[in-house]
Amino acid sequence: MDIMLEGNALTFDDLAIIQDKLEQSTLPFTVDIVLKHQTQSSEIITRIREEAKQVK
Repeated sequence: MDIMLEGNALTFDDLAIIQDKLEQSTLPFTVDIVLKHQTQSSEIITRIREEAKQVK
């Protein structure tokens, strides 16, 4: 599962904390996380937007 985090205030430290929490969770799948404002590839953003489900 891919997750794209949006918010200009999110940092790589935030990303590391979230990834650590997800790795410790009991989710039955792996998760890839991308900081949208740090992503240079429009292809990645498009792919995630096409396949992602929004969680609030």
